[in-house]
Order: sequence, then C-alpha cells, then structure tokens
Amino acid sequence: MTINGIDRVEALIPPGKPEKSNLMTVQKGVDSIHLSAEAQKQAELYRAYTIVSLVPEVRVERVMELKQKIDNPDYVNGAIEATADAVMHVLTFSSETNI
Repeated sequence: MTINGIDRVEALIPPGKPEKSNLMTVQKGVDSIHLSAEAQKQAELYRAYTIVSLVPEVRVERVMELKQKIDNPDYVNGAIEATADAVMHVLTFSSETNI
C-alpha cells in the first residue's frame, strides 16, 4: 500500500461564509434560568449547612455558667437533695400503686 499524499481539507468545504445555525435563537434584554426541584432542594440544604457551620459547637457562655453553679456548694447540695427527693417520690408512688 502506498500513500500518495494528503488531500487538502479545503476541498471538502464549500467556498463562502458558513451558514447560521437554526438551533440557537438569541433573546435580547432578559437573562433567566430555571432550576429543577432537586437543584432548589440542594441549594436550600447548602444554605442550611452554611448557617449551621457558623454556629460554634460549644456554647462557651453556658459552659461557664454550669461551672460556676458546680463550684457553688449550695447548688450542688440542692441538686442532690432535689434528685433524691424525686427518686424517693417515684419509688413511693410506684410502691403505692403496686399494692
């Protein structure tokens, strides 16, 4: 097999300007897009994720407040008494209903 040469590409294209495509129409003045329901849902989730990521994981003010309460012996003793009273109330109430 012998190759005699390469034909010119221009010979395949008819001379003159290329024809305009009828596939695309241009509207002047207004740009718009339409998002699918799935795209809108994803955008909403992304906005929520962005807002949540800005919130600190630890509320420092609340931690400091609880540390101060724990350091106060009156709070600790009151909490222990309140818990003990609640447990006794539940146990007493449940034993009365089982009779």
